[in-house]
Amino acid sequence: MVARSAGPALRSHGCRLLPEGRHRTAPGPPLRSPHPAHGRAPDSPHQPQRDHPMVHPRRRRGLAAHRWTLNGQYGRRSEGGAAVNEDYGYQVRRLETQAGGMESELRALRSKLEEAEDLEHELHRVRDDLRSFEDDLGTVRGELSELDDDVRSDIRDTEQALKRLTGRVQALEAHLLAAGGAPLADLDTVDPQWKQLAQSAARGWNARSGLLTEYQRDAHRLKARQYEAALAERDEHRDKVMQAAGILASTPRSSREFKQAATDFAVSRPLAEKHDQRARKLADTAESAQAALDQDDALRKTKTSLIEQGEKAERKLNWLLRGRLADAIRDRAVLPMWFVTALGPVPPARKTQEWMELAAQVLAYRVTYEITDQVVALGAKPGTYVQRRTEWHRELTEGLRRW
Repeated sequence: MVARSAGPALRSHGCRLLPEGRHRTAPGPPLRSPHPAHGRAPDSPHQPQRDHPMVHPRRRRGLAAHRWTLNGQYGRRSEGGAAVNEDYGYQVRRLETQAGGMESELRALRSKLEEAEDLEHELHRVRDDLRSFEDDLGTVRGELSELDDDVRSDIRDTEQALKRLTGRVQALEAHLLAAGGAPLADLDTVDPQWKQLAQSAARGWNARSGLLTEYQRDAHRLKARQYEAALAERDEHRDKVMQAAGILASTPRSSREFKQAATDFAVSRPLAEKHDQRARKLADTAESAQAALDQDDALRKTKTSLIEQGEKAERKLNWLLRGRLADAIRDRAVLPMWFVTALGPVPPARKTQEWMELAAQVLAYRVTYEITDQVVALGAKPGTYVQRRTEWHRELTEGLRRW
């Protein structure tokens, strides 16, 4: 009764109590030992030892059980706390590892940034050098252009001087040959047979010019073949569609033949339509190309004889003119001025065959169009466009530039 009544009073004074539900005893006066301690008065209170307080046996059993309960609870709490601490420690170590890795990456990035700054500085320097080189290159190009103009001007002056010198040498040679009794080459007197051959060659050329060239015929043939190929592709896929449709109509749906026919039908039908559309687009062009080929074939049949006669006359005329020129060169005859101006007084040591063929063509041109100019080998340029004469004049002019 005393212990229970003393509980609230002790709580109010802030004294620490045992847990609720246990038998408590209020602290009483210190126990006095019936046997006084050695050296101490009998009536003086005996202070109990701190490590071994005097407790009633029944109270001792309750305290022991309470300690066991507390030790179990606090032990488990200690184990849980250790687990929590270990979890926190792992997280801390992981964060420290991540922080270390980030620091390493940061140092690497700083190093790369420094390298980039160095490269940027180097790039600026290279750009400055490049601009300087471009300026120098522009200056060199300007000087080279001026030098090129000067060189070209000097070359033109040299060529003109060489031509004048060549003309004087040729004139001196002609005078010396004439003074020494050298014969004069007669290349302007035209035999009547030459005129007939020239006219026949011109008629053959005109007949041949109305025909298609081989390049034009090949182009027309290609258009016709493309149209025929499109038709063949269309017909092939149409046959596959018809064959697949027959199988689909006569075989069960679950059979392998039916499935294969369905696949063939699905593939061939759009291809047949595609090639049919392509053939329709090519039809007009192919029809025009085939008509041109047919017309050209008809003209060739009617003009074959005329063309062959013209080619034969051209070959014979060139052979006769070449023979007269060869005789003049063999006899060391003085060639006309128009010939010497264009081709020189004698054939060159190199490419003599080409020189002779070009000279014969010049003679044939003069015979065909009755050129009598004694200075200009081909005479005046045709004023109006005449296919044969204009093209022949252009070809000979380009050929004479090499000599």
